[in-house]
Amino acid sequence: MYRNEPLGPEIWEKALVLSRRHSARLGTRTLDLSHVAAVVVLNPDAFCSFDKRQRKLANAGHLHVLPA
Repeated sequence: MYRNEPLGPEIWEKALVLSRRHSARLGTRTLDLSHVAAVVVLNPDAFCSFDKRQRKLANAGHLHVLPA
Protein backbone atom coordinates (compact mmCIF):
# COMPACT_ATOMS: atom_id res chain seq x y z
CA MET A 1 0.00 0.00 0.00
CA TYR A 2 1.28 3.46 -0.90
CA ARG A 3 1.53 6.02 1.91
CA ASN A 4 2.20 9.72 1.38
CA GLU A 5 3.75 11.08 4.57
CA PRO A 6 5.62 14.34 5.29
CA LEU A 7 9.29 14.02 6.19
CA GLY A 8 9.34 14.83 9.89
CA PRO A 9 12.41 15.62 11.98
CA GLU A 10 12.83 11.98 13.02
CA ILE A 11 13.38 11.02 9.38
CA TRP A 12 16.09 13.66 8.94
CA GLU A 13 17.73 12.52 12.19
CA LYS A 14 17.74 8.91 10.97
CA ALA A 15 19.15 10.05 7.61
CA LEU A 16 22.01 11.72 9.45
CA VAL A 17 22.75 8.54 11.40
CA LEU A 18 22.65 6.45 8.20
CA SER A 19 24.93 8.94 6.49
CA ARG A 20 27.52 8.79 9.23
CA ARG A 21 27.47 4.99 9.31
CA HIS A 22 27.31 4.13 5.61
CA SER A 23 27.77 7.00 3.12
CA ALA A 24 31.56 6.93 2.91
CA ARG A 25 31.52 3.22 2.10
CA LEU A 26 28.38 3.04 -0.07
CA GLY A 27 28.46 6.45 -1.77
CA THR A 28 24.88 7.24 -0.76
CA ARG A 29 23.50 10.71 -1.37
CA THR A 30 20.79 12.85 0.22
CA LEU A 31 17.85 11.31 -1.67
CA ASP A 32 19.10 7.78 -1.00
CA LEU A 33 19.42 8.60 2.69
CA SER A 34 16.04 10.31 2.99
CA HIS A 35 14.24 7.47 1.20
CA VAL A 36 15.78 4.74 3.34
CA ALA A 37 15.40 6.79 6.55
CA ALA A 38 11.69 7.22 5.78
CA VAL A 39 11.35 3.46 5.38
CA VAL A 40 13.09 2.85 8.70
CA VAL A 41 10.87 5.36 10.53
CA LEU A 42 7.56 4.47 8.82
CA ASN A 43 8.27 0.71 9.10
CA PRO A 44 6.43 -0.73 6.08
CA ASP A 45 6.48 -4.45 5.26
CA ALA A 46 9.02 -3.99 2.47
CA PHE A 47 11.04 -1.39 0.57
CA CYS A 48 10.85 -1.40 -3.23
CA SER A 49 13.76 0.10 -5.15
CA PHE A 50 15.78 -0.49 -8.29
CA ASP A 51 18.44 2.05 -7.26
CA LYS A 52 21.71 0.30 -6.44
CA ARG A 53 22.81 2.73 -3.72
CA GLN A 54 19.40 2.71 -2.01
CA ARG A 55 19.28 -1.08 -2.09
CA LYS A 56 22.76 -1.37 -0.56
CA LEU A 57 21.87 1.12 2.16
CA ALA A 58 18.55 -0.62 2.87
CA ASN A 59 20.30 -3.98 3.08
CA ALA A 60 22.88 -2.48 5.47
CA GLY A 61 19.91 -1.41 7.62
CA HIS A 62 18.48 -4.94 7.55
CA LEU A 63 15.34 -3.93 5.63
CA HIS A 64 13.28 -6.28 3.45
CA VAL A 65 14.13 -5.02 -0.06
CA LEU A 66 12.09 -5.83 -3.18
CA PRO A 67 12.55 -7.03 -5.83
CA ALA A 68 14.80 -9.72 -4.42
